[in-house]
Amino acid sequence: MTDQRPLPEHLNQAVEQYRQGRIEEARNTFNDCLTSHPDHVDLLHLYATFLTHNQDCAQAVELLSRALRIRPNDPGLLTSLGSSYQAQGLLNEAVVHLQHALSIQPNGVEANIRMGEILVQKGQHGEAIGCLHTALSFQPDHVEAHFLLSNAYHLQGKQLLCNCHAALYAHFQDRQQSGQPPEKNPWNTLFRMMDKTIDDRQIIANCVLTRRFYVNSHVYRVCNGLVKHGPFAGMKILESSSWGCDKAGKLLGFYEAELLQDLCSVLAETDNIFIDIGAADGYYAIGSLIASLTNHCIAYELTENGRRITLENAKQAGVEDRLTIRGACDVGFAHEILAMNRKNKQIVILCDIEGFEFEIFTPANLALLKEAILFIEIHDSSPEAQEKYRLFQEHAAVVFDLKVIRIGPRDPYRYREMDELNDTDHWLACSEGRNADMKWLRLMPRRSQV
Repeated sequence: MTDQRPLPEHLNQAVEQYRQGRIEEARNTFNDCLTSHPDHVDLLHLYATFLTHNQDCAQAVELLSRALRIRPNDPGLLTSLGSSYQAQGLLNEAVVHLQHALSIQPNGVEANIRMGEILVQKGQHGEAIGCLHTALSFQPDHVEAHFLLSNAYHLQGKQLLCNCHAALYAHFQDRQQSGQPPEKNPWNTLFRMMDKTIDDRQIIANCVLTRRFYVNSHVYRVCNGLVKHGPFAGMKILESSSWGCDKAGKLLGFYEAELLQDLCSVLAETDNIFIDIGAADGYYAIGSLIASLTNHCIAYELTENGRRITLENAKQAGVEDRLTIRGACDVGFAHEILAMNRKNKQIVILCDIEGFEFEIFTPANLALLKEAILFIEIHDSSPEAQEKYRLFQEHAAVVFDLKVIRIGPRDPYRYREMDELNDTDHWLACSEGRNADMKWLRLMPRRSQV
């Protein structure tokens, strides 16, 4: 049972002793407090934080574990426990508890920063950057987040972005160390610094990305994670994400709207088996199941984090028994799909794998899948990719009718869920962060009556 008594009065003495650098005296006072209040969760948490800062992480873990037995789903306790394991170099254990904390409170600033730091250590720089931007979207002047982002971008070889966050780190650290109060609007600093380097498009894009994280988090909170519009209305999605910054569009129903309309029309008109290649967090896979557009979906997803979030989303929706989640899709996938289609259903494939579409949809696989309906997101921003796309169209046109689907206009003022946002943020909500106009290629079997 949780100890509901007030914290002991001499706890303030322990805190003051610690501030004065009297570490052993503070430790003794904390122990005295713990003797009289052995099950007080807040005391256990505070003492564990003290111990972690003073390299006594083993005892900190013991106290936090005791606190979690009393209050098992406290995101603050879980984050602190993850930090204690991290301080001991036990990164896998740290990740387990930080993921638990983020599943309860996805916007937790400290949990996102600790997770970002660990992912940098693990070499997962892209995922680390996503966590750190999430933290900054709620606390733009967080000194450590800018430091870690600077390091992550440096390791990615993106020196301009590295320099941008290094400058912000220095700026906010100086304010902190000089005792200046937090800025009322730290975004002004970002844009003032951006003005000095207005030609550095990467820095501008980075500032915009950070704001997009804020806008998406705002819409998520307003919608409470529930899709409000479009064919997947009623679907609940986790705020944790393995990919991108596109929650607003998904929750309001205009994410990839042109593709979504065509895909849902095909699914609704066929007795199908739906294959989602590059499923990310399972938006299309789970949405199609919730909307009764398919009875079974097979989702291929390269990343472990993406597969984990997809499964969590599926369980939340109660459709996990109709979803098969697989790892990376390779060139042998066509044989696998045909072997699974024992009831001879219409195969419908959606593919979004960041340029590798040209590697798996070989002429041989296209011939095997000649009765399938395919929707393929095209990534052809480089001359090499454009040549691959040209050859792909030539091969596909032998057995399929081709149609290009292009992204179209958006009207952000249709959605009352964004009423509290300013004009700029309305339009940022519409952005999917593409580096070029998006297009998809729809492949329909020749002489198809679908």
